[in-house]
Amino acid sequence: MKTELHYLRHRDDGQAAVLCVLVLAVLLGVASLVVDGGNALLQKRNQQGVADAAAMAAVRELPSSTTNADSVARDYATAKNAADSSIVDQVVTTSSGSGSCDGGFGSTALGPASVCVIVHSNTKGAFSRLLGIDIWSEGARAIAQASQVKAMSGWLPFGVRSAAYKDSPPTQLTITPGDGSHNVGGMINTPAGTDCKFYGGNQVADVIKGRAYGGADACPIVIGQTVQTQTGVSTGNITTKGFDARIGSNTDSFSDVFGQDTSGNYYVKKLDSPRLGIMPIAEDTGGSWPLAGNASIVVKGYVLVYIGDTTNPPSYPAYSGNGNGLRVYLTPVDVPLPDSWPAEVGDYSPSNPSPMVYRLVS
Repeated sequence: MKTELHYLRHRDDGQAAVLCVLVLAVLLGVASLVVDGGNALLQKRNQQGVADAAAMAAVRELPSSTTNADSVARDYATAKNAADSSIVDQVVTTSSGSGSCDGGFGSTALGPASVCVIVHSNTKGAFSRLLGIDIWSEGARAIAQASQVKAMSGWLPFGVRSAAYKDSPPTQLTITPGDGSHNVGGMINTPAGTDCKFYGGNQVADVIKGRAYGGADACPIVIGQTVQTQTGVSTGNITTKGFDARIGSNTDSFSDVFGQDTSGNYYVKKLDSPRLGIMPIAEDTGGSWPLAGNASIVVKGYVLVYIGDTTNPPSYPAYSGNGNGLRVYLTPVDVPLPDSWPAEVGDYSPSNPSPMVYRLVS
């Protein structure tokens, strides 16, 4: 009897079996974390890419059509990224008002002209299924907004009043420096350079060239700020030292600089063209361009322009005439600001004529 009790007391077969089960469970847990957890992280990253792409595609439909923006977001998240097997949980779009979206990520406010896209994907676990975890669900949220330029540097020292130009379709306007009788626009006494001093008179050539062409960039002026008109600038500083130095022998046409997509929207086609510029929309309190020099005008917005006479190929001059007959040709175009151009931006406003800026905000 003692021998049998001693034998039973020292048997470790059962203990080994229990230990093997425990070790196996640990190994399965580790494998689940390594394999299925790693796959889940990859899926989350993929879903974030899908959400980002869908939001950025959709926001370009805003603020004009929230319906189109919703449709584009869903199409990009599913049909155009079918390989990621995304499921759309929520799309929220705003036009001129505000909104919010949640989708399990916590409520967040949306500004005007925004789109929020929330997606997820479901993947089956491999090892984790043995631990009761059958499906790994990974989601992502992206928010994009169509903002607008409220201030930027590098603008031409010319302005146009809001009622004097038409950008749809782009229509050439002619500014005659020093002659406000046409009430179209004129020259602006521009703060420029690293110290933002006012570049008037003979130094205006540097502002026409801008830093990219050996001159000095105009400093940012926020919409609503006041600047002064500029008269008495010599022709040579506008032409020979200004536009000639900037443009040289360049013969880019309007269609070389700006393109048009299938929806009829314009876009910047040639970023490095010296004929691509930007200028402010400005006017006095009565909506006119003052005839006198050093008169106060308020900046209302910015607009991208083609510099040159679109009716006179193949040389496409930026200006013509001499003395009091000098004319500068500019064509305002309603296009989004190129991504590489820095600018201060704000919420979309129907009263702001400045270029749109499309960006991910979350």
